[in-house]
Amino acid sequence: MAEQKKVWNKYKITAIVIMLIAVAFVLSAHIGPETPVLNNQESLEKSISEFISHRGQHDVQAEIVQIDKIGNELIVSFKDERYPDFMGIVRFQSVFSFLWKPIESSYGNQPSIAKYSYYSYAGNPTVKKTSIIYGADADPRISYYTGMGYYGEVLPKQNVSESNFIKYYGMEGDISELNFFDADGNNITLELYKELDHSGPNGIIGWSNEFEGLELIGSFVTLLIALIFAAILWTRNSNPIRYYDESACRNEKKVSQGFAGKLKNLSPRKKTALAVLVISILTICVSYSFVYSASLSEDSLAKSIEKNTEDRNVTILKTEQDGNYLLVLYKTEEPYVTSLALFEHGINGRWALLRSVGHPDICISSFEFNYGNRRYFIVTGTECDPRAVSYEYNDVHPNYEELGRIPIYSSSITEPTFIHIYRNDNYRLTTHEIYDSTGKDIRPELWKEYPRKTDLSSERETRHSGISVIHSIISYAFIINLLVLWAAWVEKPKRK
Repeated sequence: MAEQKKVWNKYKITAIVIMLIAVAFVLSAHIGPETPVLNNQESLEKSISEFISHRGQHDVQAEIVQIDKIGNELIVSFKDERYPDFMGIVRFQSVFSFLWKPIESSYGNQPSIAKYSYYSYAGNPTVKKTSIIYGADADPRISYYTGMGYYGEVLPKQNVSESNFIKYYGMEGDISELNFFDADGNNITLELYKELDHSGPNGIIGWSNEFEGLELIGSFVTLLIALIFAAILWTRNSNPIRYYDESACRNEKKVSQGFAGKLKNLSPRKKTALAVLVISILTICVSYSFVYSASLSEDSLAKSIEKNTEDRNVTILKTEQDGNYLLVLYKTEEPYVTSLALFEHGINGRWALLRSVGHPDICISSFEFNYGNRRYFIVTGTECDPRAVSYEYNDVHPNYEELGRIPIYSSSITEPTFIHIYRNDNYRLTTHEIYDSTGKDIRPELWKEYPRKTDLSSERETRHSGISVIHSIISYAFIINLLVLWAAWVEKPKRK
């Protein structure tokens, strides 16, 4: 009697593996670095604390004040009782309907009522910016508040009837100003700000998903392709367990010598799968090298900037490497315009442009960049006047003449062209000073001596989408090729 061996059906095993890989891929693409949690107070508080500790590098023990559900997002306000005037808000995004991950947070020392703005697809088909005013144990002296939008929109009188609340407003821009009034109609904004305790941290952390719709479509397509392949394989043989004559199969197996012989004996289906794999790998390599193409030479960096932005005749002034990222300070023929570019290091040893920002300024300029899951405040000097010996950036209220300044970032100027990188813990930086050796602010003098010859229309920003595209190509090519190879390599053994 022929030797019989009991084995599991390879087609069904392959179908299961394909679906598991596809689900794991989609989960990894949507979950990101933050661990999703269930919608209960303890889990959300722990998630908020860990999110701010990991992304913002701040010690916060979150205590939830209020939770709102808007579409597929949660809006959660919180406090930390260790800091008297500390409050914040976090946006959570749904992961497959029952888990939630934090994606953005704004927090700081506020007079019990604060503002926050964001773009979101959730519950907002027009994708209009949503502005939030929220209160956390609102000061009982505040009877109502008014506001002003960035583009001049007026937020009329809003009564404060509860100490804890979250209110939503659809506006074209951020709410740039809030004023608080008591029951007699007196403006008590300055009084509240003067009483603020500044012991708590300040910050805005998170990421913006510019390709949210594309990712959802890509995930659906990935799962659909995987399901089709799995269904085809699953129905090829209805028996989960099969028997075959192992000795017969062993005797019929062709023995070839060398790699060429093995390729020759492959079935047409396997040869096609290998051809698809080789072509995909070559396409990915060429695309990747096209995006990650710049070297560290000034000429190569300048050509990359000119190729991916509208800037021409670029002259590199200074470079500063920060881990896998490179900051490049440059100028063009346009006078009094400072530009800063951010490059990312690739696995091929080359660099790709992520973002470029330019705006009119004199001597000292500042930029806010997100990279490496952190947000940074970057101060640059461009051929500074020799009289400038130091600079200082301040955290101020619009009425800073009465409230005073709080110095945040300051440094001496040891060379005329420089790049200084700071972790951005505060986002209300609206003024800066440039001091000479006597401690006098010479910034007004510099503007008089070197008048701005470029209007505000010269402010510009370029984001290079090529990196996101190449990452998507690599991810989806990987999963599709894996499915093709699995489908092609499963050979149905001969039965007796």
